[in-house]
Parts: sequence; structure tokens; C-alpha cells
Amino acid sequence: MSGLTKMEPPKKAIPKADDLIAAARDLVPYLREQAARCETERCVSDDTIEKLLAAGLFNVVKPKRYGGYELGWDVFSEIVVAIASGCGSTGWVYSVVGGHAPVVVRFGTDLLDELWRDNPDALISSCRRGSGSLQPVTGGYRGTGTGLFSSGCLNADWVIIEGIPVEGENRAVTIVVPAADIEILDTWHAIGLAGTGSHDLRFADIFIPEHRVWYPGKKPHSEMLEGPLFRTAFLGGPFALPSVVVGIAVGGLEHFLATVPTRVSRQGGSLGDLQSMQMRVGEAAVEIDAALALLRAKLRELMTTLSDQKIVYGGAGSILPAGGTAHGYDQAATGFIAHTAYRALNRLMEAAGANQLSVSAPFQRCFRDALAGTQQPSNNWDNGQTMGGRELLGRHKA
Repeated sequence: MSGLTKMEPPKKAIPKADDLIAAARDLVPYLREQAARCETERCVSDDTIEKLLAAGLFNVVKPKRYGGYELGWDVFSEIVVAIASGCGSTGWVYSVVGGHAPVVVRFGTDLLDELWRDNPDALISSCRRGSGSLQPVTGGYRGTGTGLFSSGCLNADWVIIEGIPVEGENRAVTIVVPAADIEILDTWHAIGLAGTGSHDLRFADIFIPEHRVWYPGKKPHSEMLEGPLFRTAFLGGPFALPSVVVGIAVGGLEHFLATVPTRVSRQGGSLGDLQSMQMRVGEAAVEIDAALALLRAKLRELMTTLSDQKIVYGGAGSILPAGGTAHGYDQAATGFIAHTAYRALNRLMEAAGANQLSVSAPFQRCFRDALAGTQQPSNNWDNGQTMGGRELLGRHKA
């Protein structure tokens, strides 16, 4: 690619992971205050995005060469959980948009220079299930197409669109397109995660330079950055989306606990003194704790795998594959984590009372957001357990 000046690695101190996690947790009171507005406006506000940028949270898994920290998917997940405990929609957008920097590394540094040369804080959304057609032309492709469910597109400067067919070629490609070339269709009207702005997109007769196009096996344009984070195989951060549902569940449990002391049963006395309520709260809390523990364990294994280090348990010789070593089983773990966190809130919703039927009730918003989060294919428990079972049976047969 010509016409771009190569970016020099910025000289800046890398914050400690604990400090970034603490910064995310410090934002939780603000996020809870604006959660209703986020849902009503169906968009994460510019103010919220600015606060996340100011805290350096969009740099967590971004390449150091472009001002990032390269701290790991495990650190990223902790921050996602914290943000989602304040506002589910904001947590979802952060998990998607904040996790795309390592994804675009596979295109090569020509694209990375273009993304962050003029705007070091540029954000990237994405959508899968693309349709349309691209025609090869000199220097790239020209085409028209659509993409579905682009979470965070209202906050993004660029969009990754996966699965666009190419005329005359037996493959679909992934493209990166500036937001200025995209029309956002007002399609996201949802009962949960309403503030993610996960609209469909359309582009018409636009030129896509060769360096903004990727498919498996394609050689990157210019340099290919190396590092554990950049070895992930799929679009988006590993275990990022179940992290959102776990964070929502953490926030939902806290909101629920705040309502119990003020509630009185029809027979008199505090609802919190009823054994049935104590049992529900106890089981829900342990379910959320278990989901969080599995999430952290799988991410520790994953980062060990990506770092080419030896896994001390799981992996080869074990019937239970370690995180990052078996995609099907990782999908099972992903679905189980999200489903377990949602199930905890569903258990509490059954005892939440009539006041929590109001759409403005914070706990009910968490319940709806968690329900919506489990509908994402990678979070879906039916998909996950099927893929996990197939993985183990296939290994046993082999």
C-alpha cells in the first residue's frame, strides 16, 4: 500500500492490570445512573465512550505499536464484567468494540496504520452474516452488501463485515469499511440490551482497497504483528460475550439484594427472613460465582496456550480440553457460563415481586439484558453443549 506514513510505536507507560480493573469498577456508579438513558436512547452515549477512552480501557488488548497495552484476554474479561455490572448494554458494546484491535492485526500493518494514524482513538464495530457481492477491480474490490446485528456501530469509526461473497471466486471475505461508507438501518428494537444499537448495516457501490480485505491464508499487507493476543482465530475476544452476561448477573444480584430488606410479606415480616428467599439468593449467588470461576479458569488456560507455555492441567492427556485447545469445547464452556449466569437471575426474577415488573426497575433491566445476551449464538447453551459433546465424542472415537 502506498501513500501512508508508517506509524512509530508511541512511548508510553503501560498501566498495571489491577489499576485498569479498578478504573472500570470506579465507573460502575456512573454506569448505573445512566443505564435507563442508554436503554431509552438505544445507544451508548458519547459521554460514556469518552469516559472509557479517558480511562484507557479501549487500549487493554490493542497493539503496543498503536498506543495499546497488550495485557491479555483475561484482563479484558475482568473489565468487561465490571462494566457490564453497571450497564449491560455498555458492557456488551465495550466487549465487542474493545476486542477488535487484535482481530484486525491479521490484515497487516497497512490497515492498522490507516485505522489509527489520524485518530489514535478510532473504534471498530463488526457484523457477521454479511450478504451481497464484491467484484474484483484494480487495487481491490467494488461492491454492495449488508451486515446484521452490528453492536456498537453508532459509536464506531470503522466496521468489520464478515462473510461477503466475491464474484467468480468460491469464497467469502471479511472487509473493513469506514463508517462514512456505511448506512445504519434502524432495525434494533429489543427487549434486552436495547442500548447496544445492534442495527443492520448497508453499503452500496463502494471501493474496498486490497489491504482492507482478509480471508484465511491471505498474506498480510506489510508487517504482521506477533504476540499471544494476535493468535486468536475468530472475530472478537475469546469468552468476551459470556463475560458480559456474568457482569450483568453480578449487577442484577446486587440490585435484587437492595430490594429485599424493604419488602414485607402478606403474612407480615420481612421477606428476607423467609427460608425460601434465603435459598433462592444463596443458590443464585453460588451460580454466579461458579460461572465467574469457570470463566477465569478458561481464560487463564487460554492465555497459557496462546503464550506457548505448558498447561499444568487439562489439555493433552485429559478428557477435559483446556481453554484455547478445542474450539467446540470452548463453545460449550462459553454457553454454560452465560446460561448459568442468566439462570441465576431467572431464579431471582421468580421471587422479585410486582414492583420489578416495571421496565424501569434496575433488576428487571438486568434480567432482560441477560436474557438477550444468551440469544447470541456463541452464548447459546443449546449450541454450546452440542458442540462440546461432539468434540469429546469425536476425540473418543479417534
